Amino acid sequence: MKSDVGGNEKSNPSVTDVASVVAHSATAKNDASNPLCFVTRHPEKPAIVDLTEFATGRTEGATVKWKGGFSGRPELIHELFPAFQDLYWLSPSTSCSRLLTSLRRWWRLFDEMEERANKASQAHRVESVSQLTELHGQAARDANFGSNPLGDLRRAVNLTRRALGLREVTWRGNDDSRRGRRLPDSAVFSRLWHAFKRHWFSAIDRWARAQNIVSQPPPPAGSHSDREEQNFRRYAVARDIAIRHGRFYPSASDIRGNLTDLQFSRRGLKLQVAYSGFFPNSHDIRVAFHLCLAGSGWNPQTILDLPVDHSAEGLERTPFLKNHPQSGERYILRGFKERGASEPAIHGDWRTDRSPGVILRTVVERTWPLRQELVRRLSVVARSLECEIKSGSSEKVLNDLTLDVAKLRRWTKSPWLFCNAAGEIGCLEAGNYAQLVRPGKPTQFLRALIDEVNLAGATSKKQALPYIVAGDFRDAFAGFVWGITGGSVLHVMKALQHRRIQTTLTYLDNTRINEASTRLYLRLGNGVWKEIRETRSVDATILAKTVQDGGASVEERSRLNEYRTLKRSRLNIGCKDPLHPPPRVAGEFVPNARTSCPTHRCLLCQENAVLLPESLDGIGMRVSELEWLRSNMSIEAFLEGSFQTELDNGRAALLTFPPNKVEESTRIWAARIASGEHRVLEFHGARRPAVKA
Repeated sequence: MKSDVGGNEKSNPSVTDVASVVAHSATAKNDASNPLCFVTRHPEKPAIVDLTEFATGRTEGATVKWKGGFSGRPELIHELFPAFQDLYWLSPSTSCSRLLTSLRRWWRLFDEMEERANKASQAHRVESVSQLTELHGQAARDANFGSNPLGDLRRAVNLTRRALGLREVTWRGNDDSRRGRRLPDSAVFSRLWHAFKRHWFSAIDRWARAQNIVSQPPPPAGSHSDREEQNFRRYAVARDIAIRHGRFYPSASDIRGNLTDLQFSRRGLKLQVAYSGFFPNSHDIRVAFHLCLAGSGWNPQTILDLPVDHSAEGLERTPFLKNHPQSGERYILRGFKERGASEPAIHGDWRTDRSPGVILRTVVERTWPLRQELVRRLSVVARSLECEIKSGSSEKVLNDLTLDVAKLRRWTKSPWLFCNAAGEIGCLEAGNYAQLVRPGKPTQFLRALIDEVNLAGATSKKQALPYIVAGDFRDAFAGFVWGITGGSVLHVMKALQHRRIQTTLTYLDNTRINEASTRLYLRLGNGVWKEIRETRSVDATILAKTVQDGGASVEERSRLNEYRTLKRSRLNIGCKDPLHPPPRVAGEFVPNARTSCPTHRCLLCQENAVLLPESLDGIGMRVSELEWLRSNMSIEAFLEGSFQTELDNGRAALLTFPPNKVEESTRIWAARIASGEHRVLEFHGARRPAVKA
């Protein structure tokens, strides 16, 4: 029995005609039958933007998020339409969806303002951009419009007003929509993390169980087998039939065979169970996505946009995932943020089965037959579009086919494919990764998972988890970095791959970090006055220890004082007992309670030498001196003076410092010695050895 993972490796349909066909999307015309509809020209995510509802009005919506109806304003939307078309002609589908949401909020606001005006006998209906004033901008601000919904309309209004010779409006949104937001503590994210892992490992076990079942010979006729095994075996048979017919993925009718829907269900067979034994379902793929989200600290869109190469083999299928150059047990996961044109990267361990890289590799391998089926469908739809273009079909037909081609191209490159309960291929995108379709109505995935965790924790009297959204994982990651680095904003800025520190500060402006900052501020103030009261001075090191850990113990203060009073050699290495050097370092030295070690060969003195952070430059100097000596004296004299041991110890000591700083220090000292600026102390009072000619 063939494994479903990986599919038929030798049969990968080429899509050579797709590139030329989808060029239609760059020249597609708007549907002439609908003057308020246009097609965007985004290369990956084109969309049809239909503004008709803002001319006719709308009373009900198709989703649970519908906020209420609004009246139509045909003159206003026709006046604004050219501006919207000009502003959004290259925008992706996500931006177009946001535009429609923003306009609905504005149209409802106009209705509310006019309703209040009617009650005051001051009716004034907005039907033109010339009637929009700063009063409407203030009303939007009072209604808590953020910068996005307010800016979406303001740009089009100002573009139209400029064309009409009118002054621009200066509406400003509420820029503090993220300020002071409430972020749960780390315990919330820890419990969610464990819930994600439990569901993910359950899916992996299910796939392994299905693979084990279909790899075994079928049971004898008439013998008993459980329902799950029957579903898995039925899928395996249908899969083999589909592959023989040039397809990579069996349809629902292939699995049902000659059974009706009623007969199929009466035998205890379910499409959802059959498919879920070999592919991620909609729940599995969202668990995997949120695990990667929590483990990387990236934006959701960055993880969604990771590209898969369906024409490659092995690890080359995932160009965003590479083996670490220094260790085959580690990997580098690299993404791309289109908005900031940056490439965030994280390192991970292949042996950790819950790390983002391992999860992505597992998902891509598991969904490879689905991807091959999408490539086949893409080829079919692309040929259909080519035929419709040649036959001169209507723009509506061409635009619909163009969007289908763009969607299939996008899905073939996405790692987040899944199979739904009806056996249809789906894909996580910006519009659906947070939603979970369940019988009755869709719900938020994280909300449903938190309800499950809270229900399980109710028996053990655990505190109920608050609801969060996917974006909170990045905020939690920023808070984690902020905490382990002692409140370093620059470390958080680097971890989040930000270019402006102001952007980083918005992630750190939440209740949890603000409360921690307040505690640190109080601890700092109390620590300053405590030091003044007890020691009549303020020690910066003790103060930092007080802020971070609450204070320094007597033992810690004693060690700090001992560290500061250590004698330093010319190498800037501390010495515990400079009055009594060991014989191998200063063989002719006679202790007299006054004279210190004269040789300063600290790299040979394991008893007394103390390496300090500031010892780097001195060790670099001594290593450079020893390398110069080795090249300028006989090897016998070099070995006799134990210089080789000193050089080996110096190189080992340099390994404890940053490599770039070590390289810089040794390079500078080698140049100084070569130029004569620094003279090497050769003998330390010993007999001068013979120097090479």
